[in-house]
Order: sequence, then structure tokens, then C-alpha cells
Amino acid sequence: MKNNTTKLDELEVDTIYKDNSGLFFKLFYDEHSESPRLDDNIATILTWERDYPSPDENNDTFEEFAEKHGVDVSKEWDLDSVMDAMREEGYYVVPVYALHHGISHYSIYDFHDQWDSGVVGIAFCKKQKGLPHNNDYLRMIIDREVKMYDAWANGEIYGIALLSQDETVLDESTGYMMQYENRAETLKDMLSSVGVNIQNEYQPATRKVSVILK
Repeated sequence: MKNNTTKLDELEVDTIYKDNSGLFFKLFYDEHSESPRLDDNIATILTWERDYPSPDENNDTFEEFAEKHGVDVSKEWDLDSVMDAMREEGYYVVPVYALHHGISHYSIYDFHDQWDSGVVGIAFCKKQKGLPHNNDYLRMIIDREVKMYDAWANGEIYGIALLSQDETVLDESTGYMMQYENRAETLKDMLSSVGVNIQNEYQPATRKVSVILK
């Protein structure tokens, strides 16, 4: 007999499931989530691209930004010299890479795609009181913030809706990122947020439920 259940870490978006107490729920793309750069962040992420906005507000051209740090880049794009100057000023700073091919991805690591990727900016934070002066720790913070922005920029932010049998949205919770997190643990947090039981497997609903999320 075919097993018609779905494992916790294999739950799919836009499919209705129910738990063992009969509660219906649905995962969905959180299309109305705000940029994570509007939150309180430790790092600053600045990019200079003609057709793509900077993650954090950036009113300076690259030349103007470099000049503020005592570097003349009027003749060439010299990001290394700008980063070196910022490190002398007490910043921890890393380059930001972008990959534009249908969708856009951002990372502090090279995509190794000579045609569609390259360095587009920097991410940095000031070494200050209350923040560990450990470069590995600071890199981890910056890496996480860039990954969060990357997920948001590509619509990889999720929500969960608790549904009644008459297709009414009883509760919902949004703003979850699973692309770079432990998927199972994130799903557990999502399910708990709307009161769904945590189980190893869930039963797909026997009929499709058309839900308009409020």
C-alpha cells in the first residue's frame, strides 16, 4: 500500500496538509516581506551596480565613497585599496559578489562564473565596544546578513497559514528563511507558531483548498 504521507523536512509550498489532530495548514511564499536590511543589522552592505539597487541605502558613487576613505579611484576600480584603507580605520570588510543570470544571487564568496558574476561592492562592520574583535565571528555575521538579503531578493521567504475546513485563514506567521537555515528546525518553528503539532510526517489534504491569504 502506497504511503501517502509527507516527511516534515519535505513539506512543499502551496500544498495543504493536516496534522494528527485534524488541523489544516499551508506553506506559502511571503511575497510581502520587507527587506531584511530594514531590520537592526550589525553589518552594512553596499553595492554599486547600474541596474540593481544597493542592499543598504547608498547615495555615494564608488568614487565618492572611496574618497571618504582617502583613496583615489578616479582612474580605476580599486576595491582592494578601499578595503585596505577601511581596515586601517578599524573596519572588518569583505567583498560582495553578485551572480545575475535570470535571478540574482549575492554572496561574500566568489561564484567562479566569469560571464555572469563578479565583485559589486562590500560588506563591513566597525570593530567597536560590545562587538567581539574576532574576524571569524565578524565574517560569520556578515555572511549571514548577506545570505538573508540574497534569500529575500529571490523570494525565498516563507509563511505558514492555519486553515479551517471551510478554507478560512485562522492564523498565519511570516518572515521565515529556509534557504540557508536548518530546514527541519525552521519548519518546526513555523508549525509551532500557528499551533500545528510537530510530527515526523503529515497527511496531504484529500482535496485542494483555494486560499486567499488576508
